[in-house]
Amino acid sequence: MKSYSQNNQDNLVLEYLNNKTQGFFLDIGCCYPKTINNTYLLEKEFGWDGISIDIHDFIEPNGETWDNLRKSKRIIKDALQIDYLELLKENNAPKTINFLSMDLEPPDLTLECLSKIPFDEYTFNAILFEIDDEREPNFEHRKKESRKRLQSKGYVLLGNIGGQDDFYVHQSLKEINHDIDFFKSLINIGVPEHTIRYFNKNL
Repeated sequence: MKSYSQNNQDNLVLEYLNNKTQGFFLDIGCCYPKTINNTYLLEKEFGWDGISIDIHDFIEPNGETWDNLRKSKRIIKDALQIDYLELLKENNAPKTINFLSMDLEPPDLTLECLSKIPFDEYTFNAILFEIDDEREPNFEHRKKESRKRLQSKGYVLLGNIGGQDDFYVHQSLKEINHDIDFFKSLINIGVPEHTIRYFNKNL
């Protein structure tokens, strides 16, 4: 299936959620409405809804805007200035949110924003957290701290794509997806083998 993400992240989420339809996402640092966007495919082809956030109003190279391409809610605001518990409650987000994508620039802001996510109130089936491994300053701290925080909240780190995105699933998906191989899944959806760092062989 055609991917709109940078490294097939959208198809990976669908793989682990069994091509779920009518899901709900929270996309922090969404960037363009379609190009290198992790939720466009989910919304357009699978009927998902959700909330996207970015500090900039990105317009597609061909001039298309968010309103031209998307129906889901977008907020143009500094992601660190948002009360996420209040935001999710005001928008009647389900207690189990199917996908959380986090990618702020510079990368240290993504780690800072992680502490603002109400993990005690909401569960996320799948999480993509961009660490920008080895490409940005402080990557070791960012990697270790984000992994420590997310694993302490019950999320299982499956692997990393291209040194950029750590991919997690909630521990409640262990039994449901115990037979899905992270490495093989990425190969099957077209991710180059050399970009995959495989951590957890026994989900």
